[in-house]
Amino acid sequence: MVFTIRCIYVDEFRFQLRNNQLGLMDIVSYTLMKDNFSVTLVVIGIDTTTPCGPSSSVDFTYFIWDNFEPFSFKKHSITSLPSEDGSDPTMLYLKSHRTKSDGWRDSILCSSCKINFMGMLQHFVPCNLLENCSCNICISHPPSLVASATHVVFNHTFNLEKFELTVDTTYEQYVYAFLSNRVNSQKLLPPLFPKIEVSFRCDKHNFETKLHIHCPVPGSCHMKSSTIFESPDQAINELMKEENFYWCAFCQKPLFFPRLCREHF
Repeated sequence: MVFTIRCIYVDEFRFQLRNNQLGLMDIVSYTLMKDNFSVTLVVIGIDTTTPCGPSSSVDFTYFIWDNFEPFSFKKHSITSLPSEDGSDPTMLYLKSHRTKSDGWRDSILCSSCKINFMGMLQHFVPCNLLENCSCNICISHPPSLVASATHVVFNHTFNLEKFELTVDTTYEQYVYAFLSNRVNSQKLLPPLFPKIEVSFRCDKHNFETKLHIHCPVPGSCHMKSSTIFESPDQAINELMKEENFYWCAFCQKPLFFPRLCREHF
């Protein structure tokens, strides 16, 4: 059973428990107020089998960014980093490298998915859903060079042991992880191993250039192919050597993840 406190004060900030508990025991919503300012704060409980460590709050922040809906208003975080000498913790104000680039269109690859997400999240963001809307959600900007470099350093250099093969992993990142000898081979296997199934789009005159269905390159043929591998090493070597077959020629991301909805690969 989860016990909740109806009203909490932190300095000048007041947290007032809302009536709507979403029907879930591990989700509690509060209204955060200070003077004339108020905002809804949702507290979500996460079960973990790993003990908390000095950097667990930062790791958890990146976990949220990497695994939940990538909308720009969720890409900011305030977290603390405990000190090792017992002094006061350091407060960190973090911003993901994708803050200005993630919006309605970044991960929503078909019209029905887009409408569902927009309807569900519209009341959280300043968007009027007009065709020429210029809010931060509707206008996507590519990550800056500094933001992209920071992401690579902290995710693919310092914390390479935590590498995971996802729909957003590029071919170069995969090769780097393999050559580093710091990543467990199980983390380099495709999601359906021992089968690798690729779904792709291509031009009928050029079957060598394989693309995701949503990548902006001409090609009207939709095709699938699958292979069964006898060992993990055989599958990993195949993904390493056959870049043009298993990875999108436009975005360099994998073609072998199951499709996100029934309307697109």
